[in-house]
Amino acid sequence: MKIKYNYIIIFLLLLIILWTFFRSFENIESQQKVWAISFGGGGQNFHDAVNRIHNELTTKINVFNEILKFTDEDLKKDTDFWEKHGNFIENNRRGYGYWLWKPYLIMKTMEKMNENDILFYIDSGCEITNDENANNKLITFIEKCNENEILYTSTGQPEKMWNKMDTIDYIGYNEEKTIQNAATIVIIKKNQKMVEFVNEWYRISCNYHLIDDTPSILPNDPSFREHRHDQSIFSLLTKKYNMSNEENLIETITKETNYVNFAYPILMSRKK
Repeated sequence: MKIKYNYIIIFLLLLIILWTFFRSFENIESQQKVWAISFGGGGQNFHDAVNRIHNELTTKINVFNEILKFTDEDLKKDTDFWEKHGNFIENNRRGYGYWLWKPYLIMKTMEKMNENDILFYIDSGCEITNDENANNKLITFIEKCNENEILYTSTGQPEKMWNKMDTIDYIGYNEEKTIQNAATIVIIKKNQKMVEFVNEWYRISCNYHLIDDTPSILPNDPSFREHRHDQSIFSLLTKKYNMSNEENLIETITKETNYVNFAYPILMSRKK
């Protein structure tokens, strides 16, 4: 009788072990993935830049599950996109179509992602460090994005200085003294709200007058200097969606900057 009881105990223990194993396997399968994308198009120097940053993301950072790079060749293979926007892009070399491709590529990548996955968009002109503290900071960004849905960096400059009035009027955000947010690096957690945000960013960008350098019909603010294209639309939408999650995601570097002991994993160097 005692032997039979022992067998029952062993059998139950085995069931518990197996159940724990399969639960762990399920958790691994359902774990949140972290994606990174970048783009370079319109010339060999931009292709070189996206190849460089892709290599840096692959070799210097170990938090990404999926790392994707895109070029103009990928856009041209996307028949629907290229038939709609190819002429505009080819005729407007700045930003390879004023960065119209940025919200589009973010949108298409998010379609591949699972709910709650994290996406990093990183301009190909940035650089990635491999400093241990910087890598830990990157993990902190992911944790903050899980809490806040989106992270971006503030430019510290007034919105109306870098946004033509027609775009401000179209989106319907005309608050005084608001600061423009940058779209150089954007970290997004996929959920319904953020899908709608990115889709609207792309939809508005398809109205070329709102993204390009054509003069505003409405009078610009007296402080106006230049329209910032995709970033102008992005920044206004962060206000429309009541987002206030500015974070220092990058460190700007110049020729005089010492590359030692950076506090951030991503450097804004505009390196080709």
